[in-house]
Amino acid sequence: MSYTIEVDDFFKVIRYTHTGLIERIELREVWEKLLQLREFISGGYGLLSDYRGSVFNFKLEETGIIDEFLNSLENILRGKKQSVIVDNPHATVISMIFQNKLFDTIGFRVKVFSTEKAAISWLVNPLLLL
Repeated sequence: MSYTIEVDDFFKVIRYTHTGLIERIELREVWEKLLQLREFISGGYGLLSDYRGSVFNFKLEETGIIDEFLNSLENILRGKKQSVIVDNPHATVISMIFQNKLFDTIGFRVKVFSTEKAAISWLVNPLLLL
């Protein structure tokens, strides 16, 4: 398990970076920590998830439990934004599926990027909703 969570007050962004193999259980652990941050819950901060240099160690068919968990957070996630930075095809596919599903089901805006600059720009610009 190799990840960090930092609060960036300048950009009003929670920066979550994960490297190496990522297990599903680790994603839940990260979310449980995010849900303890006032900045994320009620402070209007966006979430920047950086998965560059990492590999999701689960198959697309195994993401249903992640769906259930995130759907249970609808009252917290509705209207929030998350930028996801990826650099490999498997992570891109999984992230893009969540991008579409989460907005349609709970109104959580997730967008996939390949650069940090683009990811932050989308998060901090209130005019860029989709």
